[in-house]
Amino acid sequence: MVVDVCSLPLRFWVNVIKNPDFVFDVHKTSAVDSCLSVIAQTLMDSCSVSEQKLGKDSSSSKLLYARDIPKYRKWVDRYDRSAVNSSLVSVVFWLFLKFFFVKF
Repeated sequence: MVVDVCSLPLRFWVNVIKNPDFVFDVHKTSAVDSCLSVIAQTLMDSCSVSEQKLGKDSSSSKLLYARDIPKYRKWVDRYDRSAVNSSLVSVVFWLFLKFFFVKF
């Protein structure tokens, strides 16, 4: 259930991280694009429920933060639990996110 609840915010944040020009008036160079892709990949790996199988053929972006992913997963798990159990999470907010992603 937690994966379903948090998949829309994950899609939102990965999209914002990889494409800051959608939100801000900035020019994204290829070097910045590469760095943002690594950060977005780390966020996706941190929110993934499946274990990574890393080897010599793994991309450098996955290897860069491989040791930190278990710590980030604990943070994500703690955040997910608090979001699901929170009375502050509004149904309207989730419906808005769903509408936003279906529309765009």
